[in-house]
Amino acid sequence: GFDAKGEWTSVTCKSSVMPDGISPAHIAADIAKRYANQKPYKIEKELGGYESDIPGYELYYNKAGVFIRVEADYH
Repeated sequence: GFDAKGEWTSVTCKSSVMPDGISPAHIAADIAKRYANQKPYKIEKELGGYESDIPGYELYYNKAGVFIRVEADYH
């Protein structure tokens, strides 16, 4: 989805990997380092920062892109 300014608020790629350049570079790099074999398929802007989903996990980052926590994704 997009906000009133035309900036993305969430991007979901259910059947494919998210294109490069959507996730902030530092978040993309952190995910690649932590989960080398997993590719994010979803990212959402939230009040305090970002949530990015990889198969099996939801990763949370603050507005600066600093990793906060990981939660198991049971969806």
